Amino acid sequence: MWTRAALRAMNLLPLPTFLTPKSTSKKVKEVKKAKGIAGEHLGAPPYGYLQNPDDKTRWLVDEEAASAHSIISERTFYTSWC
Repeated sequence: MWTRAALRAMNLLPLPTFLTPKSTSKKVKEVKKAKGIAGEHLGAPPYGYLQNPDDKTRWLVDEEAASAHSIISERTFYTSWC
């Protein structure tokens, strides 16, 4: 006699509804939306910032990249207005 766990392992029983890809996708979207509304960061820090090793929710300014970013911004600003 086969157990339910063995039949599920052989893909002969359907997955529970809370494990379907569609419901998982909805849950991920809801979590991302909630984090965005709460003001939390949703991904990796942009160029010019580093993730704080002590607090993963805070970003630190990367001085080396910030100087390069300011040069690029100035050149872009002046060339677009001239």
